Amino acid sequence: MGETARISLDVIAGLTARTVARGTPADAWPIDAPSLVDGALRAGVEALEQVLRTEGCATAVLPADIDDHVLTVAAWNLVSAISRPVPQYDTGELVYPVEVRSGESGSSHYSASKAAGGFHTDGSLLAQPPAIGVLLCLSPADSGGETILVDAERIQQALVEADPAFLELLGQPQPFAAEDDAGDVRQWAPVLSTRDGTVGLRYLRRYLAAGWERAGRSAPGRLADAFDVIDAVAADPGAQRWHPLQRGEVLFWRNSRYAHGRRAFEEHTQRRRLVRIYGADDPARLAHRTG
Repeated sequence: MGETARISLDVIAGLTARTVARGTPADAWPIDAPSLVDGALRAGVEALEQVLRTEGCATAVLPADIDDHVLTVAAWNLVSAISRPVPQYDTGELVYPVEVRSGESGSSHYSASKAAGGFHTDGSLLAQPPAIGVLLCLSPADSGGETILVDAERIQQALVEADPAFLELLGQPQPFAAEDDAGDVRQWAPVLSTRDGTVGLRYLRRYLAAGWERAGRSAPGRLADAFDVIDAVAADPGAQRWHPLQRGEVLFWRNSRYAHGRRAFEEHTQRRRLVRIYGADDPARLAHRTG
């Protein structure tokens, strides 16, 4: 399916007019909407928002020749202009580094590994997963590491073709838990749902398997078969939107509309370093921006 629409936002002064002090804790970044007084920047942000609304994903291209912190601030203000940033964990992080960290490749922190696949919905353990997922690239891997999105409608279609009963099964609340949770089920929620004609997905297979284990119950019959269909569609190159993110590029996607994963990667001369941000829908942001 190729890449998403790309929108260039080179009015960097407007995106950094609101500063964030270096060293600001990850749970203390400003979540109010910035004022975008530059007309060209405002038009670019509105174009980005329009593509995100219609296609469900878009890539904003920011200048790459600024330092990491200023680039992160620019991306943060861009995200804040179209959504309300929300914490990613119980510990409150609003900005989170996605990079390989030793000792975590086999844990629930898939983001800290070099692994491929792992298709999922971000924030599956949260009471309310984010409406929008965002990845800013600070540096790409030497090879591989492309971010991949797979449309939930494509997944739903494959499930119907395999067995229509899968839709009813996945529409029932399922338990979500992390492997290292101490006996807790975090959430009970459907894996697949439809709202206002839009298919929504909430999926991370390892969390679902751990959820049934933590609940002390056997998973429903054929649930694993339904998950196999989801994984097979996600792994099909013909169903994938892929994104070889470069420094300064910011990928946005409607989180429940796409399963999200990546290709494996290698790091030889530089590390793959991304910054992740979550956003909630906030219609008032548009009024603030254009008023």
